[in-house]
Amino acid sequence: ILQQRGDLAEANLLLERALALSPTKHQPAILDALGTNFALAFTYQTALSYHQRALHILELDEADGKISALHLKVMLHCGDDYRALSIHTKALEQYEHARQSLQSSSSMEIAGQVYIGLGYCTYASIYQQSGSTTFSYEEKERLLQRATTFLLQGRTLYQISSNLLGESQAR
Repeated sequence: ILQQRGDLAEANLLLERALALSPTKHQPAILDALGTNFALAFTYQTALSYHQRALHILELDEADGKISALHLKVMLHCGDDYRALSIHTKALEQYEHARQSLQSSSSMEIAGQVYIGLGYCTYASIYQQSGSTTFSYEEKERLLQRATTFLLQGRTLYQISSNLLGESQAR
């Protein structure tokens, strides 16, 4: 509630206290909330560290290969943090991992966010020069088509879930 009201400092204190007092099985949800709290404060590096901690615990707990809704959400948040930090290739890896983990029972909203993230980061990675990596004209064209396809899929998922704001942003 404090986070929704914008009182991020107070929310952070309560979440840190909850983290210290909670059993291991509840820690990923609290770590995700802490990461989201820092992302709302535009402190993306700290947000990423909390989200990565949550992801690590979830990966240890879900050794059977079944991905929970929280696990998918945390993967999405890691991608969002990398994207906010302009580390588009890492964000692309997270979004792709999340896309591969989508199931028929996954939320349309989350699926839409994954596809929009994939589209944006595919496009951004074309122009983010990392060392000697350059793309040929044909490779750029293929990646641009792929980015467009992801964005269109994300927009369609937002339409299906009646998320007008998400659909508008995707356009």
